[in-house]
Amino acid sequence: MIIIYGNEPYCIDKHVTKLKEQYDSKVFDEINESEITTFLCSISFFETKPKAAVYNLIDKKDVTKLKPITGLNVIVYYYGACAEIKKFAEKNEVEVFLYEKYNMRQLYKFINNRIKADEQTIGLFVERIGYLNDKDVSLYDIVTNCEILSSLEDVSKSAIASLYGETVESKVFAIAGMLEKNNSLALSYASNCPAGEELAYLGALQRYYRVGWKKNYLHDVGNGYKVNPERAKTCLNILNSRWDDIVNGKLTAKLALVCAIKEVLALG
Repeated sequence: MIIIYGNEPYCIDKHVTKLKEQYDSKVFDEINESEITTFLCSISFFETKPKAAVYNLIDKKDVTKLKPITGLNVIVYYYGACAEIKKFAEKNEVEVFLYEKYNMRQLYKFINNRIKADEQTIGLFVERIGYLNDKDVSLYDIVTNCEILSSLEDVSKSAIASLYGETVESKVFAIAGMLEKNNSLALSYASNCPAGEELAYLGALQRYYRVGWKKNYLHDVGNGYKVNPERAKTCLNILNSRWDDIVNGKLTAKLALVCAIKEVLALG
C-alpha cells in the first residue's frame, strides 16, 4: 500500500500520475469492496502491468478503513496534513510519501528551471505571489505565473513589480531595509501607510525582527537584509511595546507605528 499526502497538490498529482502509468489502475471514489472485486475480475489475464486501485481520500478519518487487498496494490492520496495517516502508517506496512510546501532553496531551483532570473528577482516573485505565507497558493500558481513571465523578453525586478502589485510584506521589507541603513525615509514611508493597514505593518515588522533575532538573517523571501541579533531584539522590544500601547488604548495604530519607527531610527 502506498499513501501520498501533504500540502503541495502539484507534487502529489505528479506522483500519482506517474504511478498510474506504471500500473494497470482504476480510480475509485470510495472504498467499495464490491467495485474492487468487479475490477479484479475484469483484468485481462494477459495484462503484464501490476494492478492497482487508486483512492482520493476525501475524509482523512476514512484512512482507518484501508486494508491490503490480495492481488492488488492500493494507492491512496490525500490533499493536506494528516496526523491520522501518520498513525496508520506506524501501525501498518505502508509506504508513505509526504509532500510539504517548498522552502526557498527548493523554490529557487524549481522556478529557475522555468524562467532565468537572479535570486533576488525570484525572491520578489515568490513574495508577490504569496507562496510562502498563503496556504491557498501552490506550485500550480507558480507554474502558471512562470508561463506568463516566460513570455517576457527580460524577467527583472521591475517587471515583477509592475505585474504584481506591492504587498504589505514587500512594503515592510522596504521600510526595514531603510531602518537598517538608518534612513529617515522609513518614517515618511510608514506615515503614508494606507488606512487600516497599520496593524499589518506592525505585525510584519515584528516578524522581520523576530526572525532576525533568532537566525541573524532572512532567507524566506531572499531579500538579502542582515540584522544584528542584539539590535533585532531591541527593535522587537520596541515594536512589542507599541503594540501593547494599541491594545491598552494608549495609542492609535497609526501613531504607534510612527512612534515605533522613530524609536528604531533613534538607535542609530
